[in-house]
This record gives sequence, C-alpha cells and structure tokens, in this order.
Amino acid sequence: MPTRSLILAAGLLVVVCGAGAQTPTGPAQVPSSPPSVVPRAEVVRGPYIAIPVAEPVATPAEKSLEQILRELEVVQAQKADILKKEADLKVAAQKKLADLQKHLDRLGAGPGAAKVGEPARVGRILIDGFAKKDQEKVLQAVGMQPGQILRYPELEAARQRIEKLGFKEAEVIELPSEMDKNFRDIGVRFNKDATR
Repeated sequence: MPTRSLILAAGLLVVVCGAGAQTPTGPAQVPSSPPSVVPRAEVVRGPYIAIPVAEPVATPAEKSLEQILRELEVVQAQKADILKKEADLKVAAQKKLADLQKHLDRLGAGPGAAKVGEPARVGRILIDGFAKKDQEKVLQAVGMQPGQILRYPELEAARQRIEKLGFKEAEVIELPSEMDKNFRDIGVRFNKDATR
C-alpha cells in the first residue's frame, strides 16, 4: 500500500510538472513579413554569452535642390576665400624675397653680386642730351668699349676729350648695370642750355 501511494504521488507530480513545462500545441505562427524597423541595439545577457541585436539601418534622405544649391554656394565662398588667401601669401612671400635680395645685394652676397677682387667692366654707353649728328663724335671721344675693364681715371679723361669737342657742360658718370653686377654702364650727359 505504501508503495502504491508512492507511485501515485510520483505520477501526479510528473503530470503537474509536465503540464507546466508544455507549450501550446498547434502550427507555429510565422510572421508574414519581417518588421520594417529593427529595434535599437541591445545586448541580451545569458549566463555565459552576450548576443548583440542588430542596429537599425538608416537610409540617407535625398537632398532637395535648395539644399544642393546652398551647399554649392558655401563651397564657392570657401574657394574664393582660399584663392584670396593664396594671392595674399604670394604677394607677402615675393615682398620678403625682394627685401632679402636687396639686403644681400647691399652686402655683396647676392647671387648676381660681383665676385670679390674681380674688376668691374664697361657695360652700355648711354648718351643723353646731344644732337643726333654729334652722338657718333661723342661716342668716339669716350674711347671705351663694352666689355673692357673699367679704369676710373678714364671717366675724367673721356670728359676732357668731350670738352675739347666744344661741349663744356658734359658729364661722364658710372651707372649700375641692370644686366650684371660686374658691369657698370657709362652715362654721358650734356646740358643743352649751356653755351658752347
């Protein structure tokens, strides 16, 4: 008898526990389409692993024509600012380079500076204030040729030769050459108002 009670109690226990653990029977219901919005990412934690839930994918909205035109205006304004800044920087750099070149030229250390110890040479002979018919005679009286070594006493000698031609107010001077630092142009000037 006690065995029968025991079996009956065990059977009853199985039925009660089994009924609570069973799921309803019938065909499984499958959703007709997946949900359009995937829920925000959440992590479901179990005793041993974490399973991430997918983040919803946002599709970018298409820009309107007004938005595109506004963006284009902003980009063009930025481009104009950049071009102006570039031009300003170029001008500032050129000014700095010109100042540096002048300073180097004064020190005789620029790229076109005359080499130390190298004599100056005659560059161009510039004649000003003389009548066209007299220019050839004055040029011969100067007596210097471009390229020859410049000897400074020859400047005074050339002036005296020009005075002998009848030009009492003539000047013969040395001028810096625009072409090379080793050359000096010779300027011959005559005051037209002076009497002969």
